[in-house]
Amino acid sequence: FAKCASASRWTSGSYNFSPDGIRRDKFADYHAGKTRQYIDRTMASGSDILYVLQACIILSWYFYAEGRWVEVWIFAGFQVRVAVPLRLNHRGTFTSHGTGSPGAYLAPPRDEKDLEMRRRTWWMSIIFDRIASVGGWLHGIEHKYIATELPLRRVDYENDVSVTSKIVLL
Repeated sequence: FAKCASASRWTSGSYNFSPDGIRRDKFADYHAGKTRQYIDRTMASGSDILYVLQACIILSWYFYAEGRWVEVWIFAGFQVRVAVPLRLNHRGTFTSHGTGSPGAYLAPPRDEKDLEMRRRTWWMSIIFDRIASVGGWLHGIEHKYIATELPLRRVDYENDVSVTSKIVLL
C-alpha cells in the first residue's frame, strides 16, 4: 500500500486540487490510509515490525513529496523510535554470531542480504530524520548513538560481497 501511495506521484489520473490549492489524490489517499491501518494494527501486536518500519519509511517519503509536514515530522520520529529497540543503530549488526544482540526484538539475520536490508532500513530512517529536522526541529536520535556500519555499495551488494570481507580488505 505504501508503494502504491508513493508511486502515485508519478502517474497521471486520479488527483485534483482542493480550493486551498492542495493536491488531493484519491488513489494515494486510499493507499496511505491502508498503510496507516497496517502500521496501527501490527504495532499493537509487534508482529512484522521490521516490515512495518519499511512501510513507514516509504509512506514518509510520500508525505514529504506531498508537503504534509506534520505527518513528515511525526513519521520521522516514529521511525527512529521503532528502529532503536530493533537495535539497528548498533555497531556490528552485520555479524550473525549466535544469539544476536541482547534485548533486540529481531531474531539474528538469516543471511548477508538480510543484514544489508537491516542496515539500509536503519540509514533510510536516519536520513529521513535528518531531512525532517532541517527546519530546526530536534533529531529523533543523537549522533553519538549511531554506530551502524554504512550500507554496501550497490555493486558489492549485487555481487554478494559481505561487510565482513570489506572490513578485512581495508
